[in-house]
Amino acid sequence: MNPLFTENLGHATTFLSFDEKEHFLKSIQFIETEVHRYAIQPSKKSGVPVPQNEKGVYYHSRYDPEREAEAWAKEQIGSSCSHYVIFGFAFAYHLEALHQLVPKAKMTVIETDSQLVSLCFFHRNLKNLFCSGEVTVHLKTTIQEVAACIQRLLQDETSTLLLYPASVKAIPDSMKELKILLESFRHQSFSIRRGSDHLDQNFQRNIKHADFFAAIFNNVFQEIPLVLVSAGPSLDKNVHMLRELQPYSLVLAVGRAVKPLLAAGVVPDMVIITDGQYFVYQQQLEGLGLEIPLIGLSTCDPKAFARHQGLRGIAFQEGFSKAEKEALKQEVPTTKTGGSVATTALDIAIGWGCNPIILVGQDLALEAGKTHANAAGRGMVRHEATLLKVRGNVTEYVMTTKNLNAYRVWMEQRIRQAPDTTVVNATEGGAYIAGTQVCSLEKVLSILEKSEELERLLSNRINEMTDHHYLLGEIMGHRKAREKVELKVLHFTVEFRTI
Repeated sequence: MNPLFTENLGHATTFLSFDEKEHFLKSIQFIETEVHRYAIQPSKKSGVPVPQNEKGVYYHSRYDPEREAEAWAKEQIGSSCSHYVIFGFAFAYHLEALHQLVPKAKMTVIETDSQLVSLCFFHRNLKNLFCSGEVTVHLKTTIQEVAACIQRLLQDETSTLLLYPASVKAIPDSMKELKILLESFRHQSFSIRRGSDHLDQNFQRNIKHADFFAAIFNNVFQEIPLVLVSAGPSLDKNVHMLRELQPYSLVLAVGRAVKPLLAAGVVPDMVIITDGQYFVYQQQLEGLGLEIPLIGLSTCDPKAFARHQGLRGIAFQEGFSKAEKEALKQEVPTTKTGGSVATTALDIAIGWGCNPIILVGQDLALEAGKTHANAAGRGMVRHEATLLKVRGNVTEYVMTTKNLNAYRVWMEQRIRQAPDTTVVNATEGGAYIAGTQVCSLEKVLSILEKSEELERLLSNRINEMTDHHYLLGEIMGHRKAREKVELKVLHFTVEFRTI
């Protein structure tokens, strides 16, 4: 075996798990049989090797990869960062440059192409990089593995995610959704670093006003239907039907959907907010006088949280260390956020055990340039060159933005993780969400109406849950003629799955 490869392997595999090491060693075989997949060319200035894949993507500069790597590294360093999470190993010039600039910083590299890494081991001496003790490599083979790894690594606010451009560009079509997730993670990482002081202040203020933890309802609402109402432009088309649907389900509304609901005569059972900006209260909830429970992310707008007239529930999110520590202290689960209020609400609803979860107004796309329903406030996108074309929920395709598309992909990943939960997409338009059952709100209503017990809703096992009794009473208090019954809705849950 190539002695350079053997030396690099000896340094690197001390950082690999057993499964990753086995996968990596198997990939070595391709060097003998599939070398044509990559072309290795000497750089024009110094002659160091530069790889090119079968699509023609060069992973580093063909002229001077070391200078290019140094320039890239200088753009990435931040004074508050002590841990760099980097997607893309390539031929490691950029990793060496970053390590030289910040030798004491921890670097964790995530790569999906183990064959490219093994090829690098054949052509480059990486002793200085690996012997520092600050560099760890994770070889992952699926989108789910990459996402889980990044989520775990970014839980510390001193960590930041860097995307090496050539590695992102080289992601194969079979993993194209990974590009969307990576951009979403990068945006979240940047937002947390940029607003860490602001988020800390919000957290400290909100925790003082919390009446309960959102996670104490986990598995309390098992097999109870929940309608998750978002404020997409299609909400204008079917918001009126929610008045008929409400007797048969819980209604959880995102903050921006509250005004359209009230205008249609629908008072949701709960409202959820996540944004930490101070305009949330003024734009979404001020003057409404709501007395229903509010679920707020621990770093949400503290003005909206403190001034709410009903009970205030707090959700401790993954990826924010203070929230994670508090959740551990209080012995409650954390919440996956996904970057938006709707993605956060979906995770909470799944945790509560609600089934089915019915999405309404979850467009994740544009309609005539609009991003939100009329009563939810203005939201327009005018730069068509920045839009993406994706499969439509009702039409063949729709136009969307990068952020909205990232939320769609996150939802699809979360739904896959909950195979026993039926998610029905009753949005009258918008983007198709894989893993959901597409169904009109009219048909949803016709199915729910078949159960006599649902009409007498709603607290499953309420007598057994003395700790939660007053909270459940508050949630149901504004709903008349509710009897405390055991809810048995398996038959219509199955019917949804056969649509």
